[in-house]
Amino acid sequence: MYVRRSLTVVAVVAGVVLAGCGSPSSRPDHVASSPAAATRAAASGAPGGEACSVARPAGAVSPAPKPTVGTAAFAGRGQLAFVSSGRLYVLDGSVAGRPATLHEVAAPTGATAPAWSPDGRWLAFLVVPPSPYPVVSDPMGTLWLAHNNGSAARPVLANAGPFSWSPVTDVLAATVTNPASGRSWLCELRPGATPHLVPGVTGPAVWSPDGRQLAFTVILSNPQRGFYGSKLETIPASGGTPITRRSSSQAALLVAGWWPDGQGLMAWADEQGSASLAADGQSLLSFPLEGGRPATLGFTLLFPPFLATSPAQKLVAVDNGGDRVLWDDKTILLCAPAGGCTGLPGGVPRATNLDPALSPAGPALAFVHASAALSRAQAFDQKSIAAWYATRSLWLYVPGGQAHPISHAGTAIADPTWSSNGKLLMYVRDDGLWFINPFAGSARAIQAVGRLFSGAWPNYYAYVDWRDQFAWRS
Repeated sequence: MYVRRSLTVVAVVAGVVLAGCGSPSSRPDHVASSPAAATRAAASGAPGGEACSVARPAGAVSPAPKPTVGTAAFAGRGQLAFVSSGRLYVLDGSVAGRPATLHEVAAPTGATAPAWSPDGRWLAFLVVPPSPYPVVSDPMGTLWLAHNNGSAARPVLANAGPFSWSPVTDVLAATVTNPASGRSWLCELRPGATPHLVPGVTGPAVWSPDGRQLAFTVILSNPQRGFYGSKLETIPASGGTPITRRSSSQAALLVAGWWPDGQGLMAWADEQGSASLAADGQSLLSFPLEGGRPATLGFTLLFPPFLATSPAQKLVAVDNGGDRVLWDDKTILLCAPAGGCTGLPGGVPRATNLDPALSPAGPALAFVHASAALSRAQAFDQKSIAAWYATRSLWLYVPGGQAHPISHAGTAIADPTWSSNGKLLMYVRDDGLWFINPFAGSARAIQAVGRLFSGAWPNYYAYVDWRDQFAWRS
């Protein structure tokens, strides 16, 4: 299935959002709090003298208690990489009729953001430094590679993150940041080869659906003028000269993704460069690649789960609504990339609706519905957040019908993820991983993994980037 961890400029602005939320951060100070400061993370021009440093081998890894997994239930369900208490595991259920096997990946504590290569031979992930505040978004550390059974794990790139695989071949693109200067650049890496610099790209980039191009943002800034604009650019994945697709003299155009058919780009427009305003969302704009009028698809928080695409459906699902707290007025829109959005049909409970997931195999949308009744009285302590999380249920909408809850899925749900054939959903429930057939009314949810975070996960505004905790190759 499509690699879930998108390499987006969310990595640049997520630090802005968290800073605006007042949450502690484990990242270096290179994350910009304004377009003017963003030159440290996405400066115009190639970073002279920078290189793609190969990471040093790690020392011995101490054993850890194994998590609870459903080895019999996961038989024939593919391969699941997941993080439990900061350690990375592979649950291999690729053989139907044979119980899945659990493999611990020999890497230090702090593993996060697992991602499968397109052919399933490789598993990439990050190992981040210890922090009193567990990593839930925008991790940065050392990029590692392992075989698909978790064996032969080794560090390959220092000071890396975010990263993503090409959707069509075993090539990784990873942002690397100098922790002293805050300057960022892009490296490409093939398993077994030395990583190399991608000239002309100075920050996170997004693969096109066909893997032939990379899109990225250039922030225009210097000490004399400060921030004076931005550009959306693309570059051939094979190398070449960047092409400017859009520019703005006022807004920071933060690349969010490609159209499902690769014929356009989406970007958030940061008009004022305010960390606090960015934390409450930005307009999501859509641009044809070869020119033409832009369209506004909605107003969203700058997090990956607020935007979903599906080449099979040729649609974009947008979780529309500002305000950094998740329980306030979030609605899902289904949009044509070139413009034109509709809400879900009548009968769907009003906000809050979250975590849209478009099926890769047919016209279906899974999403999470949570109570909005707590909005006025909601507090930010762990107990109150957990009470709100308990109202979150899994829903299914198939165009032409009515959206309805999947009654046996349970509660406290987040981040539904489709299997590649569109017949199963995996999702977070009570800090574990479960799966269910959403089309069978009597189907029961089955637990695959017992626990992800070891304690109370940090969620002052209720946002957790669960996508950094698992990757499913079905």
